[in-house]
Amino acid sequence: MIKLLVNAPDGVQRLLKINLSGAYFDRDRVLWDEREDGQFPADKLDKIGGLVRNGANLDLDQALLDAHNAARQGELEAANAKRAEIIDLKDKLKAGTAIASEVQRAVFLLMKKVASLS
Repeated sequence: MIKLLVNAPDGVQRLLKINLSGAYFDRDRVLWDEREDGQFPADKLDKIGGLVRNGANLDLDQALLDAHNAARQGELEAANAKRAEIIDLKDKLKAGTAIASEVQRAVFLLMKKVASLS
């Protein structure tokens, strides 16, 4: 798959994979297109977020990387909060399932008792 390095609208740089016939909706945001620029440089992978185009090269802009990391931090915190909420809901579901099993068992025993009185 072809990769594009783009400055996404949310302020974060992303390395996106597209199909051979694919296109990106906003060409002005594309910093690197493997169809035109060749394979994305492997030594730049850990610098995504702070890259700027300088002719045929990608250079690191530390201020841009810091802003990118700050934006990503918000995403990570939101994802961690969602993960904690999911774990909490799973725990509640597990507890609810256990209570439902106990209720079902109690109803069964009660029905058994009623049947024996008849």
